[in-house]
Amino acid sequence: MSEYSTADWTIKLRSNSHPREAVLEISTHCEFRCVHCFRWSAKNFSEKYMKLEDFGRILENAASSGIEKLTLTGWGEPLLHPDFEVILRELRKRGFYVILNTNGFRLPKTHRMVAECVDELVVSIDAATLELYSKIRVGGVLSEVIEGLRRVIEIKRHELVTRPYVKVVFTVTKLNPHEAGEVLKLARDLGVNEVVYSYYIPLVGEKELDCVIDSDCVRKLSESLERVKKLYPEFGVRIATPQLPVGVFRQCPFAASGALFIRVDGAVTPCIYYSRTWKTRVLGVERSVNEVVLGNALVEPLADIWRYRYSKLYYKLCFGEMPSCFTCKLVDYCALTWSNESDCLGNSPTCAHCPFYHGLTFCPL
Repeated sequence: MSEYSTADWTIKLRSNSHPREAVLEISTHCEFRCVHCFRWSAKNFSEKYMKLEDFGRILENAASSGIEKLTLTGWGEPLLHPDFEVILRELRKRGFYVILNTNGFRLPKTHRMVAECVDELVVSIDAATLELYSKIRVGGVLSEVIEGLRRVIEIKRHELVTRPYVKVVFTVTKLNPHEAGEVLKLARDLGVNEVVYSYYIPLVGEKELDCVIDSDCVRKLSESLERVKKLYPEFGVRIATPQLPVGVFRQCPFAASGALFIRVDGAVTPCIYYSRTWKTRVLGVERSVNEVVLGNALVEPLADIWRYRYSKLYYKLCFGEMPSCFTCKLVDYCALTWSNESDCLGNSPTCAHCPFYHGLTFCPL
């Protein structure tokens, strides 16, 4: 078992340490063509479904490795999987805590199964008007998403249950900050439990959507939310907003949750951000994000991948030995910030400029 040192201390990962959660990507297909989707920047990206037999092997692996919570999401829409009903019912049968992260388009057809088998439902809604929604989530129909949510929540009310806990995620771009409050009001009217606001991760070559570097856009987001909150002092909906200024607080959501990401081909990565090779432009700096593959869940125990392949990065994230490129005065000049290969403290790979680590972007856990 690997040992790591901090000053006069030597820290060793417990021999029985294991992942507690996993994000499982069962599909990279999607019926939407969202303008802010990071799929457009991925290198050699392909659409595929996880084979049902591979899903079964990974499920056995997850159970034997001590994983209790599984989130269905990734770089595609999980509800598109042709065997989604089989997958969801198998997860429920085995007793996993299940989170479903979806665009919501197919909820009207699957609402009963989702209400019965899912513990947390996360739905993306980036606009309150049909016109703006169709411009952002090209191919989507807002009325269908709302109807699906309404049906799931009606089942909860009728059966007097608290499951599934329902979240709405609003990805903030320059196109939609003025409708942030209206989506909050919509969520309140539907009976949603929580609304999460998350800044868009800018892609290389795309400069028209980035809200973080635009003070006017950030101000509009705040004003839109405040207007609605003043109308309803007793709101009844939890609200989570992205962190600004950047660098005040840093925490890797995957490491904090004891989670790994399992790609559609079985490859295991530290998180969704490092599951593909792609390019971003966060806070004005272009960066190459290279995939970080730790192993494969089809042939290796997830507990072993956790203990032997991931432990060093896990240690660095848990004990704060990861710098922040966003707060460094040399960020515009330092070549180390141009990729995730290494940083000024010798970490390889590095999470020093990850928007999830800095609280700018919602992590699907």
